[in-house]
Amino acid sequence: MAHLYSRKDGKLVTIHSYSSGNDFKSCKRLYQLKKLEGWKEREQKAAFKFGDCIEQSIRFFHESGLRAGSASEEFTRLWLKHQDNKELVYTDKEASWEAMHQMGIEMLALYEIRLPSLPIYRPQFQIKYQKEIFPNSELAGIDFVAYVDMEVRRPESELLLLDIKTSSQELDESIPNLLALDGQLLSYGWVSGIHQVGFIWFTKVKIGPYKKGDEVTLLTDYESFKAGDSVVVLKVDGDAIYFLPRSDYKKYVEDENTIEGKGSKAAIAKLQDEFMKGGAVIARKATTKQRLQFVTARLNPDDVKEMGEAIGQEIADIVAENERGLWPKEPMIRGLIRKCQMCPMLGVCLNNKELRDERVVRTSSDWLDEIEDE
Repeated sequence: MAHLYSRKDGKLVTIHSYSSGNDFKSCKRLYQLKKLEGWKEREQKAAFKFGDCIEQSIRFFHESGLRAGSASEEFTRLWLKHQDNKELVYTDKEASWEAMHQMGIEMLALYEIRLPSLPIYRPQFQIKYQKEIFPNSELAGIDFVAYVDMEVRRPESELLLLDIKTSSQELDESIPNLLALDGQLLSYGWVSGIHQVGFIWFTKVKIGPYKKGDEVTLLTDYESFKAGDSVVVLKVDGDAIYFLPRSDYKKYVEDENTIEGKGSKAAIAKLQDEFMKGGAVIARKATTKQRLQFVTARLNPDDVKEMGEAIGQEIADIVAENERGLWPKEPMIRGLIRKCQMCPMLGVCLNNKELRDERVVRTSSDWLDEIEDE
C-alpha cells in the first residue's frame, strides 16, 4: 500500500498537508523526528491557544445569528479555560493572560463593527478539502488535505476561501495582489479549485498606556465619528483620549514642528487646543490599538498548477526518503537564518538529553490533530 511513512505505532500515514510540507522543506530530520518518531515541542505558546479561541468565537458569532457582543462573550468563555495554565508561554507583546483577554475582546468588537462592510455571507467553517495526488499510479492512495477556516458563498459571485490569522505583525498591503503568492493560500486554491482567497488578519498590539501619535480605532460612534474609524491620539488625560482624524493630525505635526525656542511649551499647548476644536474626546475603553485587516487576492491559475506540481514532488520525495530510511539533517547555524538554534529538536540532534527534555516531549497523539489546527 502506498504511504508516506509508518508512524512509531505502526500506522501507515497516507495524508500530507501544507504544514507537514513546510517541515520537510525546512529539514528532513525535523520531519522525521516530528512525524515518524513522535517528538513534539514541549513549550505551549499562548499565541496558538489565543488564535484558536478567536477563530471559534467568530464561528460562534455567525452561528448564533450575529447577536451583538456574542463573539466577545464566547471568547471570554473559551479563554477562561486557559487562565490557570502556568505552562503557557507569552511573548513580551502578549504579556499575560489578562492582557490577551483584553486583546481578544477588542479584536472581536472590531470584527463585529467591520462585518457589515465585508463580503462575508453565510460562511461555512472548517471546510475540509482533500485530493488524491497520484491516482492510478504506484503512489495511488496518498492524499493532500486542507482545512479552510471560512468558505463564503457571496450572492451572485464565486466562492471565497478565507484564513483567519492572529499575528504580531501587520499584513503587507503595499503591493496589490501580493497574497496571490502566499504558499498556504495557493495550496488551498489547488486542492479546492477555488482561486479567490484571502485573510481575516488580526494584529496583536501590546496593551498599555496610550501616548500622543498612537493610531487607534473607535469601537463606538461618537458625534460625527463612526465606530471603525481610524483616528490618532493627540492628548491623553487619565482615561480620556483626545483624538484627531489622521489628516488633521498630520497637519498638527507639521505646525508643531515649526514651533521652537522660548515659550514653545505654551505655544504647543495652544496649538493643541486649536486643533481639538476639530477633534473629540472619548473614553479609553471605547477605542483599541488592535488591528483588523481584510485582504483578498485572485490566484494566478499557472501559480496554482505549479503549487500542485510542487506538492506532488514533495510527496514523491518523502516517499523516497522513507524507502531509503534516510532523513539527513539540514543544519543552518550561521547568518540571518539560524534555524538550528530556534528548532525545538536541537537537543535531539546534539544528543543533549537535558536540552532535549527541556524543549520536546515524545507523544503518540494523532498527527491529524495538528492539521486541523492549521
